[in-house]
Amino acid sequence: MQYLPSSNHSSTNFQPRNDLQETMQEASYLSLSAMAERTDRQPFPTEGLSFMTLLRAATGISGSNPTRSVGSNASLSGPLADFRQSFFANNKDFKQLNVGGSFQRYMEYLRSSFPFISNNELKLFYENVISCHERDSLDQLSDDSPEQLLLTYIGIATGILLSPDYHYREALAAELSVESLKLMSRVFDHANDLAIVSCMTALTIYSLFTTFGGSTWHLLGLTMMRCISSGMHTTRVSNAQCDNEEKRKSYRIFWVLYILDTYVSTTLDRPFCLNDHDILVSPPSSPRISTFDSDDDQTYRYLIQHAQILRSIRQNSGDDVLCQSINLRHWKETLPNTSAQNSLQKAYLFTRGYVELLKQSSVDIDPDHRKVVCEAESEFLHYLKLLETHLDSHSGAISALEAIHVFAIGIISFTGRITTQDTLPSGEAGYSPLTQHRRLSQLVNLLTLLATRYSAVRSLRDILMELLVTHADPSRRASNERLRELIGRSEILISNQIQTILLGPDPPS
Repeated sequence: MQYLPSSNHSSTNFQPRNDLQETMQEASYLSLSAMAERTDRQPFPTEGLSFMTLLRAATGISGSNPTRSVGSNASLSGPLADFRQSFFANNKDFKQLNVGGSFQRYMEYLRSSFPFISNNELKLFYENVISCHERDSLDQLSDDSPEQLLLTYIGIATGILLSPDYHYREALAAELSVESLKLMSRVFDHANDLAIVSCMTALTIYSLFTTFGGSTWHLLGLTMMRCISSGMHTTRVSNAQCDNEEKRKSYRIFWVLYILDTYVSTTLDRPFCLNDHDILVSPPSSPRISTFDSDDDQTYRYLIQHAQILRSIRQNSGDDVLCQSINLRHWKETLPNTSAQNSLQKAYLFTRGYVELLKQSSVDIDPDHRKVVCEAESEFLHYLKLLETHLDSHSGAISALEAIHVFAIGIISFTGRITTQDTLPSGEAGYSPLTQHRRLSQLVNLLTLLATRYSAVRSLRDILMELLVTHADPSRRASNERLRELIGRSEILISNQIQTILLGPDPPS
């Protein structure tokens, strides 16, 4: 069957709280340590907030701006929610819709990026849901194994967003995400910690690609809190070498959350949800080319290694820049050709490392600065070309976090960290003023395209546009006052590291 199953089973109505901002302010006071002391599903005694209340608050926020909790989720309230409810009220079976391809795309994405669950297990869930739908027994499945239904729904929703036709089917993805959220109360009541964390991880991944999934930052925090409260960061619960299958699965999902935490936190220049010194379980052994591991397991290990490199760059910012660059390049060169990642994903991961490296203040005074930044420039160009092709061909939704990544590349590339005369090869046509102007124009165009999906990205585009205008007219310099004004007005919060690169260090007081 190639259509979406749908249950008529009643479930808890999932609506955003009217006091959303107050709820999020209360939620911000919850700490990992406080969460770790409670492993049941009862309200927190000091704050009086249940986990379901926190989840409602996190998903009730618009995902249009990953750096601020502003606006409400339009799929839960407002005209879009009204349309969704009225349209799908008479189309609950979603017949005639081919969702098998979307689910397959989702499994391929997880395999290459966040493999928190095996494709075999996920496929079994999907087939079981389809079978229950055909037998008209989804009500029973919803009662017995709500996590299977949720992971199937949110998997199809995410797969839709990753597909070329996502613009036309995003309303369906939003409907599926709402149905998934309705199931979460049953998951909390009937499922174990592993299933709960799996479902919350899937919801967090979905939120990366849409404005209708809630706040990725808050969802990640809640998911990591639940992970820690269940002890998945310890050998008591997570053990890759154990005969207990649930412990092996807990181990895997913990390290995938480690990857997700690394990517989100480094992009936003925020503290990690969980620091390395708090982890009480050893990471998988380093990946090797000659191994009996499956391709999926190799990819999983390389993803963890990449996250460790990013964390090492941040935590050891004073280390030799060339050494960090060599580690990054070694990771790329040893990544097996059989890896599931496509070219854009690989380029994105690799340039993430260079952005994190070049954000460090120690880069400017490092004697190997020139060599490293020239290597980075080449990788940036390759990545931007692939991203431009992806956007022009409407090959699938791009995360708002990737827009911030593009902006960081623009600031690093065009404010002196790469393109100064003392760091670039002299006499090369590739570094002519005209070529630099074209590259900056390309970055502005990319952010303009991304701003059609995430409106807050326009603020980042405006800053690069200011640099573009001043680059075209050498007689006009981009004043710090003008740039500070644009930064102050920016809907997306710009990190201190990027501000320092753009404006220079603050003068001593």
